[in-house]
Amino acid sequence: MRDKFDPTQDVVILPEPVAAALYYTYINLNEFSNGHKDLLICDIGGGTTDLAIVRVKVETDKSHTQTQTCRYNLSFNVLATAGNPQLGGNDITKVLVKKMSQLYNLEAYISNSKWFWDNCEKLKIELSYIKNEEDPVVIYVKDNNEKTTF
Repeated sequence: MRDKFDPTQDVVILPEPVAAALYYTYINLNEFSNGHKDLLICDIGGGTTDLAIVRVKVETDKSHTQTQTCRYNLSFNVLATAGNPQLGGNDITKVLVKKMSQLYNLEAYISNSKWFWDNCEKLKIELSYIKNEEDPVVIYVKDNNEKTTF
């Protein structure tokens, strides 16, 4: 056993979408129920969009039934990764600005305002933190504080 940290041997660097796939697998282990799934993970970031396709196989370890904790055998294979450094960040906000303008039939001077851009940026951030698709996202789309729920 080594007593000194060696970054060339002790550190594994993963692309962001692969790390996201590992995290998703970890928090959803029970949903795999002794089978395999192919996952497409999209990481739309501040300046890039990255993708990973992974195959995850989870088996419940039955030999530890006397303990209260459940053990899993995990097989995690990265099938493909790709990224686009030209898509992300403001590109996503532009799409939200356009869609919100169309949805609410907003006049051009409103949809081109800094105020509206800032609110679409807030919406993008709120959507990034949704943990459950049933959680509502409430934003103010008009200056008179009229609420809209998505």
